[in-house]
Amino acid sequence: MLTEVRAFLNDLEADGYSESTIVLYEWILGEFQNQVSLPLEDVTLTDLRGFMLYMRRDYRTRHAKQHNIPAGIGVPMEGKTLGEAMKDASMGPGIIVYLAGKAPNKSKQYFDPKGYDDIPAENLRKLQKAALILYDNVLNT
Repeated sequence: MLTEVRAFLNDLEADGYSESTIVLYEWILGEFQNQVSLPLEDVTLTDLRGFMLYMRRDYRTRHAKQHNIPAGIGVPMEGKTLGEAMKDASMGPGIIVYLAGKAPNKSKQYFDPKGYDDIPAENLRKLQKAALILYDNVLNT
């Protein structure tokens, strides 16, 4: 990751932003680097607008279909995609909010992607990032 981006993320942490907010910024900046693939000094306003359009229109739907809810993390709908969970009006939005780290479960505990020995933490961080994107772009609009 670029030195400037890492410095920006470190500043967010120093300014007291939550871990989930920093994770979301880190993911968005990484996705920007993947989509635009230009040196930072060569990025134009047109590149930024194109990326914003991609995020609004294309990414939200694709992202929800790519991530499955794993067994053993204490939420219903295991094995279903986040997109399928979103369609379940009775519990889907609650699952997304919990996985995004925005609300506790019935036991008053927040989702912790590092808290499950049998599931790789990296997989759970990706799941949490996907849930944060859905929360920010679908549920919280």
